[in-house]
Amino acid sequence: MGTTTQLTAAQDLGNPGYESPGGTVVILKDGKTLRVDATGMPTASGPHKLSRAELAYEIASDILGCWSE
Repeated sequence: MGTTTQLTAAQDLGNPGYESPGGTVVILKDGKTLRVDATGMPTASGPHKLSRAELAYEIASDILGCWSE
């Protein structure tokens, strides 16, 4: 994954995580690891031209919103 940075937004939700500039997001929740890898997506995706990192975070957020134990 290379260099990663801490996901502060995920920590605000009580879930530690990190992301890579290339488009991978990793979040820990309920003792499990969620890894979203958008590295295979185009550089800018969708009508809002999200970067790979933004897209990975958006997908991870959607999954966490539906996550139940």
